[in-house]
Amino acid sequence: MMRNTINRKLDMNRVFAIWRVDPPWKSVASKGVGAKMGKGKGGIDHWVTPVKANRVIIECGGTLEFEEVKKVLEEVAHNLPFPARAMNQVMMDQVDNEAELIRQENTNPYTWEWCLKNNIMNCQYYASPYDIEWSHQGPKFR
Repeated sequence: MMRNTINRKLDMNRVFAIWRVDPPWKSVASKGVGAKMGKGKGGIDHWVTPVKANRVIIECGGTLEFEEVKKVLEEVAHNLPFPARAMNQVMMDQVDNEAELIRQENTNPYTWEWCLKNNIMNCQYYASPYDIEWSHQGPKFR
């Protein structure tokens, strides 16, 4: 669906698209509608690709302006099963700057890093070594 829309609507002589998402690799199993409980896992129904939040899915380049490709990317984003939006590098830098400003202006003394360091509510027991190593990034960096 994404590939067809982009190939149909963009001139591939002056534009290229880089797919930043892996092809489907995770299977989704399901049983028949009238199947009873138990008796093992059902057969493979279809394949999916898990996509984490704040991830670049398609990157376009070439001799074009953002306004030219924005309509096509918004159409692709509208058809995806999760919220997505068309962005350029300036918009992505602006979002990163706003997030950094919010992080710097945070007056809450109980940050994720502080809670791990002081073992609040025995959180070190539940946190993985990965969580502890990357605690300065916050709990959403997983």
